[in-house]
Amino acid sequence: MPPMYLFNTNSKLEKKQKKVIEVTSIVERVLCSINFRAVKINLPCKLLAVGSGLGSYGRNNICYIDDESSFYWIGVYISDMPCENNTWQENKIMDACKDCNLCLKNCPGGAIANDRFPIHADKCITLYNENEGGFPKWMNSSCHNSLIGCMRCQSVCPVNRKHVYNIEDIAEFDSRETEMILAGTQLDKLPETTYRKLDTINFVEDYNLLARNLKILISK
Repeated sequence: MPPMYLFNTNSKLEKKQKKVIEVTSIVERVLCSINFRAVKINLPCKLLAVGSGLGSYGRNNICYIDDESSFYWIGVYISDMPCENNTWQENKIMDACKDCNLCLKNCPGGAIANDRFPIHADKCITLYNENEGGFPKWMNSSCHNSLIGCMRCQSVCPVNRKHVYNIEDIAEFDSRETEMILAGTQLDKLPETTYRKLDTINFVEDYNLLARNLKILISK
């Protein structure tokens, strides 16, 4: 799984997402110590990160923080801390992308184009495996590479090179648990230990997608 999914959640459920709660409490505590406040707010994260100068766009339309990695979860907070200098800037693409087309070549759906910056969203694997329903006919099993989302454009990116093998195993499901998930066992019917593992990898909210996505991964 791409790392940002460990924090991914529906905006309505953010107050129940443990990792989001942890980040929010840190932000609030730091600002409170200097007599300011912050509130989590839902606004376009990538656009704000790039516009503020925190990050830059890659050719794959993904935001890279400090031009050194795309493996981040971005949260937006509004604060009463005054902004003395206007640092807002135009959207920019990383210099590393100018003479590189590795992500374009490695995109299984051909979503990244030569003739325009916005990707073809209808050709992006992520669009389909983040949502319920069937997969389009052009999407064969070799396109799939993650339980959710897609890593193909990020895994070959030179900017991610020093981070891409920093992989952590945070949960392991035995054969019985895997069979129960593949069989579509209801979430509340799973053993408590299995539920906790799903919560650890943040797949409780998207549990309805797990059996379908897992089946196509193991059929490769």
